[in-house]
Amino acid sequence: MLNHKHILSEKAKRIADEAEKIPHWLYDPGYKKWYSPEESKHIFTDVNANDEFLNALQIRHPKDGIEAGFKRLNELGERLRIFSLKVAEYYNN
Repeated sequence: MLNHKHILSEKAKRIADEAEKIPHWLYDPGYKKWYSPEESKHIFTDVNANDEFLNALQIRHPKDGIEAGFKRLNELGERLRIFSLKVAEYYNN
């Protein structure tokens, strides 16, 4: 049986190295998933990091993801609050 070694493609390595140098993380907008530069070096092998995937990656500061998450959480909380008031009003009348 052949041993297929999964190595990091040159493009994936360049992207991970660039992010690590800044230091920033890699964001995959398709899956809305964040990867540390070190993590990406273990995940983005030739097998699962095609050009389409690599071209979509964004090098961003992870605080952007935290801020976006809190914003989304606040928006959902507000929608839930409004809905809860609507339901309470409906059953109180």
